[in-house]
Amino acid sequence: MAIYTEKTDPNEREMTAKDILIEKINYIILENGNFTTYEVEADHSPFLESKGRLSHLAEEFFDGGATIRVYDPKSYSSDVLDEYNAFFEEFEERQLEYILELAETWEVLNI
Repeated sequence: MAIYTEKTDPNEREMTAKDILIEKINYIILENGNFTTYEVEADHSPFLESKGRLSHLAEEFFDGGATIRVYDPKSYSSDVLDEYNAFFEEFEERQLEYILELAETWEVLNI
């Protein structure tokens, strides 16, 4: 049986760079509200890695995650095939960096 002191909490872990990005994104959203890629005039929508030929694009952001819309890139239509929510933890670090840039733009727009 391990003995823990006030200095060593077994539930604590060091924050990773990804954790810090998520924390910053969530803070901006809590302070300024949800936003979309349209509202911040993003160059493109961040994508969520997926298998297959469909594109999974993050287009709406809320505290803790994003709404993902699924498109067929070979279709001439921009119809959404499916929609679901994903946690920020599911994104790669480079996508979170871009989402943070979008969130910072949203923050500036709300000043």
